[in-house]
Amino acid sequence: MKKQSIIWTVVGIVLIAIIIIIVKSYQNYEKGPASGNTETAANSSASVSPVENSKLSSSLSQFKNSELGFSVSYPSDWQTESAPSGVTFMIPNQFPQTTIGTLDASIQVLSGNCAFPPVVTIKDKGTMNVGSLTLNTISIQNSVEGRNYFDQLYSLQKGNVCYMFTFVSVTINPTTKGFSTSDVSKINANSQSHINDANVAFKAVVSSFAFVTPPVGQPETSYHPTATSTK
Repeated sequence: MKKQSIIWTVVGIVLIAIIIIIVKSYQNYEKGPASGNTETAANSSASVSPVENSKLSSSLSQFKNSELGFSVSYPSDWQTESAPSGVTFMIPNQFPQTTIGTLDASIQVLSGNCAFPPVVTIKDKGTMNVGSLTLNTISIQNSVEGRNYFDQLYSLQKGNVCYMFTFVSVTINPTTKGFSTSDVSKINANSQSHINDANVAFKAVVSSFAFVTPPVGQPETSYHPTATSTK
């Protein structure tokens, strides 16, 4: 008898636990997804907002390299990475709902004649004047294996030195990042809007280009060491 009492007690506890779990599950279902689940919110159709306004920084910083012989102004929220041959700008993605994989720009100083890379699809080409300087420009657009590539290039020849300005963007198919098919047009619009704004900002960077005078070293023949005496 005692054993049966214990068994019925255990069964009662289990039933109560099951009822509590069912009630809580129903309450959560009625409330909908938790507000902290950002991944679910990002991928749901209701949370995908249409094209937003650009939030690129309006304040400017200056990059100057006397050895390479140039200076430019660029948005202050862009990160820079200097190298012996130039500088790369990492452009922040201000929109959370995009499929932008790469978004950066660079200025490279190369020896020899300027030459754009051979490409399959040329969107457009022409020239752009920056003060008294004339730059050649070309736009490249391609799609390969679900990735969309857009490059905007400018080149400036000065003697046997080439200044090459390159803007690069890569986007991927929204469905590969978990967005629903119904959201594809909105996500693509957000991505394209940000790429266009960043491209316009980089054009302004190129337009601010100016030559600077490199540091002048002391001729070796004019160097006269001072004699020192030892005691």
